[in-house]
This record gives sequence, C-alpha cells and structure tokens, in this order.
Amino acid sequence: MINITLWQNQERQINKFLVEGHAGYGEEGWDIVCAAVSALTIATLNGLTEYVLLPVDIVLKNGYVHCTLPDQMTELQTVQAQAILKTMDFAFQNIKNEYDKYMRINRINL
Repeated sequence: MINITLWQNQERQINKFLVEGHAGYGEEGWDIVCAAVSALTIATLNGLTEYVLLPVDIVLKNGYVHCTLPDQMTELQTVQAQAILKTMDFAFQNIKNEYDKYMRINRINL
C-alpha cells in the first residue's frame, strides 16, 4: 500500500509531504498505481525546484519521498508552490478514489 502524508498549516497550506510504500496493484514495473503516484510526485518536485525555484529539502529513496518546503518564501513562491501542491493533492485523491485499497492519504494539521 502507498501511504501519503500531507502536513498542512492553519490556512490549509501544504508545507511538507511524504509518499512511501508500493501499491501492490500489479507486478513491479507494470503497477499502474505506483506509476501514477511516482509520476505525480516527481512532477511536483520538479515544479517546486525548477519552476518555483525553491530550495526544498528532499529525501528520495526507493519507495520513499519526503519533501519539506523552506520556512522563508516570497508571496509569489508561496502562491505558486501551493498551486502545485494542491494539484498534487487533488490528483492523489482522484487515484485513491479509483484504487482505494492500494492507497492511504493522511493529513496532519499543524
């Protein structure tokens, strides 16, 4: 199962996320749930680092991605980062709606 954890502040802004595990939907290399989650996760990291130019703290291992946004961001960086992160969140939720027994999404309010 893929476990996704999103940390949100009081304004419901995501400031950290963790994606870990493997879906187990199909054989390794052919698992469409893992492939979809992996593609969204990498696209999110690319958007944050290459488009928004944020120096995010990333830990990336097989079946494990942990990303923390910096404490200091401009207003524009915050808006752009949240647009990317909320899009990731919506997409994860859509995948979960179709493949519920292969994913879990946890939200931690700070």
